[in-house]
Amino acid sequence: MLQLGKHAIIAGSTKCGTTSLFQYLSVHPQICASLVKETRFFWEGEYGLPKPLLNNKDVKNYNDFFSECTENKIKLEATPDYLYSPLTAQKIKREIPQCKIVFILRTPQERIISWYKYAKQRGYLSAQLTLDGYIKLLKEADAANCPQYLKALEQGRYGYYLRHYLTLFGKEKIFISFHKNLQSNPKAFMFSLCDFLEIDKSCYNNFDFKIYNPSLNVKSVSGLKKYIRFKKLLRSYNNRLPQGLRKFFKKALKPVDTIYLNNKTEKWNEINISSQDKIFLSEYYREDHLMLEELLNKKIIW
Repeated sequence: MLQLGKHAIIAGSTKCGTTSLFQYLSVHPQICASLVKETRFFWEGEYGLPKPLLNNKDVKNYNDFFSECTENKIKLEATPDYLYSPLTAQKIKREIPQCKIVFILRTPQERIISWYKYAKQRGYLSAQLTLDGYIKLLKEADAANCPQYLKALEQGRYGYYLRHYLTLFGKEKIFISFHKNLQSNPKAFMFSLCDFLEIDKSCYNNFDFKIYNPSLNVKSVSGLKKYIRFKKLLRSYNNRLPQGLRKFFKKALKPVDTIYLNNKTEKWNEINISSQDKIFLSEYYREDHLMLEELLNKKIIW
């Protein structure tokens, strides 16, 4: 078992606003965020995800991600893929049993569109592939042996995956809300989450709820990949600095992102799921939707 202390993990789901939520919580005075957002320390899933390095070294101890945190603060990380591994749930329960777990869910259809955009942004899909073509790939994919971006269909079965966490931790340790709530009324969302984490919510009264990590329609995939490598290199140096200097350089580099994105991206055209695929998706998620409603004990209208 790890050293005792207060812990919170944003454990899912991918493409549901976890980066924004992590950033919002990171600035709270009662929370100390991990040195990298996705520690992946407890990840025991079936698809490959690289474990992040700290100062270019393998991390052997979870506490290394919180080396500058005091014990009175809640230690926070966000690895949205945790949702999809029952073994991860067991490992978290074993190592930090008092941890509070946060999940954000999104309409499975919207999440598929978001994954489609992201996969194009990263060059995983051809620029010519339509959404219909992407959904066809999802239908044909072997969920057990395909890359992450081709799991978007299967991983929308939230009820199936959440039941493992609810069984292990109980409802009192689990916070489940929806992307639409975070998007439409982030202040109310954060107030509710603060109540769950038992922290003061006044710091969100006049907060700037900026959206982080949106799916981008990039003009050059290769150019974006080079820029991402450049940012990773900067972060590797930045992580070696004392906390005060890290925050300073992080703030100083924000305009670089703004300038790059303004010049290298463009707005997405409207993307809609075909009527035929809507029928398929509605039927595909029907049983899981009922399971989710039973788990949460409430009606869910996406």
